[in-house]
Amino acid sequence: MSSPASPSSPSTPPSRASAVRTSAPAAAHGAISPESIGAQGLQPGDQEPLTGDAPQAHSVRDWDGVNIIEIEGLWTKFGEHIVHKDVNLVVKRGDILSLVGGSGAGKTTMLRQMLGLETPHQGHIKVFGQRLDSKDKHALQALRNRWGVLFQQGALYSALPVFDNIALPLRELKCFDEDIIRDAVMLKLQMVG
Repeated sequence: MSSPASPSSPSTPPSRASAVRTSAPAAAHGAISPESIGAQGLQPGDQEPLTGDAPQAHSVRDWDGVNIIEIEGLWTKFGEHIVHKDVNLVVKRGDILSLVGGSGAGKTTMLRQMLGLETPHQGHIKVFGQRLDSKDKHALQALRNRWGVLFQQGALYSALPVFDNIALPLRELKCFDEDIIRDAVMLKLQMVG
């Protein structure tokens, strides 16, 4: 296991944001230890860049070594403000990962980059073995169809009625006609009463 995010040079201040990881089986059985997590403490108001390698905890099982997300040499800048500095991260099949940090530490920015919604200043991100900086929009969309994103607290779009919130992902896939989508939405609504 490598150490938590660390500075790349002695003159760089230590990061106050980190990635926390454990395996799905370990989390389910309560076998999480400080050694398997490798998280750093946070201080209120810390907004230093996430720097270096994220912790590399090992799963209880090998999970056949499939890398789901790979980040190499990620830099994120907004003007002169550096948010991420040379971040490296690997998320393997079965891992559970939490991005932890104070306000402005770059958690949401990193998630947006992992989803291909924003492009990092430097470095690259692979999801399912494919780089997200591909110029092929059809390949990127096909890749995006392989994952889903859930808002915090399972939030719905407030501007849409419940029916359209449920139908939205099915419509985005562009694989089903509206009659099938309507039937699927009605079935889901009947399931919850």
